[in-house]
Amino acid sequence: MKFSEALWQQIAPIYQRIIDHPFNVELAQGTLERERFVFYLEQDAYYLVNFSRALAFIAARADSSKTSHTFLNFALGALVAERELHANFLGPHYDCNDIEPSPACVAYSQYLIATAATATVEEAVAAVLPCFWIYREVGRNIAAHATENNPYMRWIDTYSSQEFSEATDQAISILDEIAEQCSAKTLVRMENAFEYGSLFEWHFWNDAYHMTVFKDGYLKAAIVGEEPPLQGSELYPNLPRPSIAPSGLSQPGLDRGASSMLKTTLP
Repeated sequence: MKFSEALWQQIAPIYQRIIDHPFNVELAQGTLERERFVFYLEQDAYYLVNFSRALAFIAARADSSKTSHTFLNFALGALVAERELHANFLGPHYDCNDIEPSPACVAYSQYLIATAATATVEEAVAAVLPCFWIYREVGRNIAAHATENNPYMRWIDTYSSQEFSEATDQAISILDEIAEQCSAKTLVRMENAFEYGSLFEWHFWNDAYHMTVFKDGYLKAAIVGEEPPLQGSELYPNLPRPSIAPSGLSQPGLDRGASSMLKTTLP
């Protein structure tokens, strides 16, 4: 089994909760409120600027010229191709600097930049991969279930496209090539990074659906006495916590203290 396949098996329950999330179910049905979708796109615009920076960090630090070239292209693509999609819905003059980010958007963006800048390149590649891979699978799933005349078809077409699939395959291939040269300790760190990225993806969609912003949410709810938005553990209390060891590797327990705070609000 390839290392990437082992990673995907590990996060399969998280992915299932992502495609079952009301945001994506309603997106496929074409019934998602436009206000929620626009909020999501604004968050995505903010995130992609930082995602592009993380990809550029990886390109700059990679030993392989092939990897550097590929990730530079990824970085440029994040700023150009997908931002064209945003302009289609948000208008040509939107400014991501004016967007108030959600908690997940802030945390995910800064996690990727910090990992790309300060962790190993191997961990960084694993951390950014969920944004490719999960989006491709979600795009394909939604495309297979999308209603006719879906108002969000341009978004669906983007992430279910052959072009995006090929870019995802490139990123997966690079991860597997890197993994073949890594120690068992490094592979476990890569596994952790891939899981974190996958968890952040769920949080991103959840915050978008509830239209929660970083300066609002629980703090404001506590001040004014309102009910806070539902979080992962309340929405999906029974999500299993699988852990796997890549084929042929011994692996320490995955009940990692560093991830406990992140997971307490997840399914």
